[in-house]
Amino acid sequence: ALGGDHQSALAWAEEAARHPNGNFWTHLGVAASNATLGRHDEARRALEQARAVKSDLTHGYIAQTLPFETNQIRDRVFGITRQLGLPD
Repeated sequence: ALGGDHQSALAWAEEAARHPNGNFWTHLGVAASNATLGRHDEARRALEQARAVKSDLTHGYIAQTLPFETNQIRDRVFGITRQLGLPD
């Protein structure tokens, strides 16, 4: 979603989230893609699904487990997820 083809990113993330082995990361992808496309209600629902899978999901956890290529990418992701209500 952060690379610019948000609609394709959303389609990929939704497909991954439907997979039986999908995890909270796939729901975060759906949330970020929807938010970037201005679909905030859908984005919040996807974040709720991610937190249903991993109830202790926070920005701190993401920062510790997901290596961001740049601080700019991290800041964009955190900006989106903060707007959706993910705690620090």
